[in-house]
Amino acid sequence: MSALPKKKLCWNCEGRVAFSDENCPYCGVYLSSSSLLTQHDKSLTHIAPFPSYRQDSSATYDINKVDEESSEEEEDSEAATSSANYPTSFLLPFVLLLTGSVFLIFGIILFSFSQEGILTLQWNANYWFLYLGTAGLLIFLSWRAMRSLD
Repeated sequence: MSALPKKKLCWNCEGRVAFSDENCPYCGVYLSSSSLLTQHDKSLTHIAPFPSYRQDSSATYDINKVDEESSEEEEDSEAATSSANYPTSFLLPFVLLLTGSVFLIFGIILFSFSQEGILTLQWNANYWFLYLGTAGLLIFLSWRAMRSLD
């Protein structure tokens, strides 16, 4: 049996690197010896992750400050409800735009492909101006409503 070469794990890319290599062949990071890593790990265990929190004992409790914080919370909740109503406020302009676009296309088709005022599907093309007018009105209203959302 042949002995498998010893390998170590790269700390940066987690590639398997020969134990004798100093740099990772995949990402080029310097790989320190295991003795340095154990010393480094021991030194990190004694450091607190966050500084200790101390409240200033000289600070007094101010009722007005609490009222300001509660008003800020109310403003945040109002902003959240207005953003929650955004899909419903966007729905009406979207439906108007969609309906207006359909009528616009339908009116253009009636005007373009009707023979002697009648489309092959037996739609009366004499009313093409009503479809185009309705389409224009709906598109205009939806465009104006969408601009007010911005």
